Amino acid sequence: MRSKSEIISLLTDPGIIAVVRTESADQITPLSEALIAGGVIAIEITMTTPNAIAAIRDTARKIGPRGVIGVGTVLDATTCRAAIGAGAEFVVSPI
Repeated sequence: MRSKSEIISLLTDPGIIAVVRTESADQITPLSEALIAGGVIAIEITMTTPNAIAAIRDTARKIGPRGVIGVGTVLDATTCRAAIGAGAEFVVSPI
């Protein structure tokens, strides 16, 4: 598990966070792999993606330390806890 300062460093350098919103959770991991190959390691998976928690879990496991997987469009504490439990390392709320 990374420390808070490590996560902040990874989010601010290079300073790009990809916001991933897809119609299918199956698209998340391949898209994340392509982003990492292109140098974008911070990836926010929005809760508007169907089965977002499962997608976060699968992607975090497959990406491992090569990327930083987070969750976006978080509207309540229950969703936040579920996403962190699935492997999200940062949380974004529109509020």
